[in-house]
Amino acid sequence: MKKRKITALVLLCISILLLIAGLLLAFIYGDTFKTESNSPLLIVTITCIILAILLIGAVFGIFLVSLSKSAYPTKPAQFDERQILISGKGAEYGLVTVALIALVMLFWDVAELPQFAEPGALLILATLLGFLVYSVYRVWHGAYFVINGNPKYITSLFGVYTAITLLIGISDLLDGKLIENGLLTHHCLMLSSGIVFLFVLATMGLKALKDRKDEDA
Repeated sequence: MKKRKITALVLLCISILLLIAGLLLAFIYGDTFKTESNSPLLIVTITCIILAILLIGAVFGIFLVSLSKSAYPTKPAQFDERQILISGKGAEYGLVTVALIALVMLFWDVAELPQFAEPGALLILATLLGFLVYSVYRVWHGAYFVINGNPKYITSLFGVYTAITLLIGISDLLDGKLIENGLLTHHCLMLSSGIVFLFVLATMGLKALKDRKDEDA
C-alpha cells in the first residue's frame, strides 16, 4: 500500500512539472507555433502536455482503486453545524482572496504597469482563485458534504470534468485563442477551470490518504 502511495505521489509531481513546462512553452512561444507548425518546440510542448494528462489520469486511477469506505471516517448524514462553520470559514478565505486580487489589480492599474490580460480574463482568474481557496479549505477539513456523501462518484465526476476542460483549454491555447494582442483573453476559462479542479482533485486524494493514515495509526 505504501509503495502505491509513493508511486502515485511521484507520478503526480512529475505530471504537474510536465504540465507547467508545457504551458510555459505554449505561453512563451504560442505566436511562433502559429507560423511554424513543425517546430520542435511545438512537438515538445504537445508531448509534455499529453504526458502530463496521461500521468494525472494514472494517478487518480490509483487513488480510485486505493480508496475504500475505510479511507473516510464516518460522516454525518446531514450538513451539520461543524460543516456549516467550516464552510463559512472557507467562504471567508475565498472572499478575502478575491478582494486581495482586486486590490492588486487596482494598484497595478494606478501604477500604469504593463497589462497582461483583458478585464474579463482577470475577473475569471480572480473568481476561480477564490473558488479554489474555498474548495480546498472545505475538502481538507472534511466539510464538503457532496464529496462526503459519495466520494468515489464525485471523484470520478471531477476527474472527467478536469480532463474535458484541460483538453478544451489546451486546444484553445494551441489555436492561439488565449492570447490576443499580447493580452490573456476570456478563452482562458476552460484551461483555468481545469487547473483549478486539478488542484481540488489532488487535495481530495491527499485528504483520503491522510484519513487512512490517521485510521491506521
